[in-house]
Amino acid sequence: MKPKYIVYPGYCISKTDGDKHWISADKLMRLYQVDPKECIVSVPWKESPQDLIPLRPKYDGNYTLPGPMGKIGPRTMGKSIAEPVRPMSFPFIMEDKE
Repeated sequence: MKPKYIVYPGYCISKTDGDKHWISADKLMRLYQVDPKECIVSVPWKESPQDLIPLRPKYDGNYTLPGPMGKIGPRTMGKSIAEPVRPMSFPFIMEDKE
């Protein structure tokens, strides 16, 4: 089976408790819910393939897979990853004071 993902284990500072945590390659594969047979683990002294989807520790705990070209990935179950941008509204009217 050809690998789809490259896993980068490492430290992450948690958004919830502010502590530093080591996230292993095995744990990253479980968090992203990917098959280990589809992954290779990056090693610092070896050049890594550039055509694979990177899986890294996330400080916010959002381990949804990135979709191709920014589209929604299969692990989001149809939900949008990003909030829509809404224009700012002001509760008051600014008047010219001349």
